[in-house]
Formats: sequence, C-alpha cells, structure tokens
Amino acid sequence: MAEINFDFKSFKFQASKMSDWKAFKRAFKSENSVRFNKALDDRTLYIMRLCPPFTIAYKNENSPTIYIGRGNFQSRVTAHLRNWIYPLAKHIQDLRIEIRTCQPRARNNVEAYQNAEADIIWEFQEKFGEKPLKNKAMGDGHPHVHSYPNQGEIWSPGQGNKFFWALRPTEIHEI
Repeated sequence: MAEINFDFKSFKFQASKMSDWKAFKRAFKSENSVRFNKALDDRTLYIMRLCPPFTIAYKNENSPTIYIGRGNFQSRVTAHLRNWIYPLAKHIQDLRIEIRTCQPRARNNVEAYQNAEADIIWEFQEKFGEKPLKNKAMGDGHPHVHSYPNQGEIWSPGQGNKFFWALRPTEIHEI
C-alpha cells in the first residue's frame, strides 16, 4: 500500500469578513503568494474546519472538520463562502474557519488527490459515525490503495486547542 503524506498549508479567517472570493484573495494572496498560488492547483485536497471554541458533535465523537473536498480551489471556496460559511457567520458570532490545503501525489496516479478525498471521507465516517457535516457525497469509489500516516491532522482538534462548544444542527437547518 503506497503512503501519501499530506503537507497541509492553512488559511484561517473570521467568517463574517469573507463573503466572496475577492475578500478571501485579498486576505491571503499578499500574506503568502507561494502558498496561495499552490492552493489554486486543480488537484488540491482541502479540509474545512471550525476553529476554537467550536467543534461539531458527530454521532461517535466531536471533530472540528466540517467538509472534505477536492478540485478547483477558487470555484469551490467561492461556492462555500457564498452558500454556507458567510451565512453561518450570521448565526454564530466570532465564527472562525480554517481551510487546510495540500496536493496529494502518488507515482503513476494522476487521480491521487481524488483517491485521497474518497478515502478520507470514508475513514471519517467510520471514525465519527457520519460524513462531515457539509459533505453530501462519499467521494468517488475506488480500491483503497493508499495509506495516510498523518490523516489525524484532518479531524483531530490538535494540541492545546480549546473547543468549548460542540455544535449539532437540527434536522431543519438551512445552512
């Protein structure tokens, strides 16, 4: 089984100040243009997480991870900002979001980033009893041929983090 290590780069922001791509780009492009430009790769895996003090109360365990995705970073982040991140910030004061990005690669496998997304969503569901809150699909099915030694960085709260609130939406949530 081939190993793929994730070399995550992180973007953290106040959700109420990120209503669209222009605001996101303005906040991060000047901060670190190499990291920002690398995230624009079409074969990017990205993890969206809540920042302390909030986490999500999943069926089996709490996790700050709210979405696992891949693909065109700009179009996907634009959609997430518009469809749920910015609207959610209207309901949760001081909501902060972290987006972790990486470009998984494996020899002779141009779909490694797609495989990684599917594997990680499946493993998340196994551990937490359900998919990440904003994931509707399980990712593309494929034989699991990779292992991810540092996958705990995706769903664990990290050391020293202070998650005081575990949120769980009701059945009628709109976000």
